[in-house]
Amino acid sequence: MPFPASDPTDQFARLYAQSLGAQLGVTVVVNKKSSFSGAIGSLEIKNSNPDGYTLLFGTASTLVFYSLINPKPQYDLIKDFTEIAVVGDAFRSGLDRKIGHYFNSAN
Repeated sequence: MPFPASDPTDQFARLYAQSLGAQLGVTVVVNKKSSFSGAIGSLEIKNSNPDGYTLLFGTASTLVFYSLINPKPQYDLIKDFTEIAVVGDAFRSGLDRKIGHYFNSAN
């Protein structure tokens, strides 16, 4: 979990882990590695052994925005991670710099 304790994302991830553990019949441990908008924890997952047991509870800030604002990102959303589930969706907004139109989506 690359976010501080009591952060809304942390709380949601803990609820998800509890539910996932109940469904799988195993204990799911939430390991905290928070700093720099989640980049440190995300990088640790990227560099970990792909054992099928280590998961990243990522968000737009840890996976998308990090690569956009960092001139030399240390991980790539497409190459380094495999999406296995979408557990929530938030209001998204942005600016298309080619045409300069504001767009948003509540889907």
